[in-house]
Amino acid sequence: MFSNRFPQFNKCSVLFLIGSELYIDINEYKEKMSLIFEKIFEMQPRKKVLIKRHPNTSLTSIVLPKGCVEIPYYYPGNLIFDKASIVISYGSAALFEAANKKKRAISLAFLIDSTRKGQAKSIKNYLKSNSSAKIHFPKKLNDLSELLTLKKLNSKV
Repeated sequence: MFSNRFPQFNKCSVLFLIGSELYIDINEYKEKMSLIFEKIFEMQPRKKVLIKRHPNTSLTSIVLPKGCVEIPYYYPGNLIFDKASIVISYGSAALFEAANKKKRAISLAFLIDSTRKGQAKSIKNYLKSNSSAKIHFPKKLNDLSELLTLKKLNSKV
């Protein structure tokens, strides 16, 4: 039923969940998000990138890139991630749910600095403790680029 109502979601390769992160400087977040979007678009066409804001986000000031498909915030991420091969977020539970369904799950916890010491490690522990599959935690933008290559989707990158 969801696919029938939103057929444009069926053609995506990346689902990017943004917003509502704790202990993040908003200016740092915006700056890094811009760089992350650039990396995504180097590897994937914009029309194949779905973006969903968290329902409780205060980050409406983040301007989403043109050409992407924005999903209404009220649809749960775990309802949509079946449409994508890659799911990206800072620390959403959708990451371990996606990983458990054999999707490539990528956390941005180590790419976006936190204002709280140990936040990235805490996010990693939370996600890994709830996953029976691999979740990726790139530390550099180049690491993210490698993970965005669909050709390597089944590899142990």
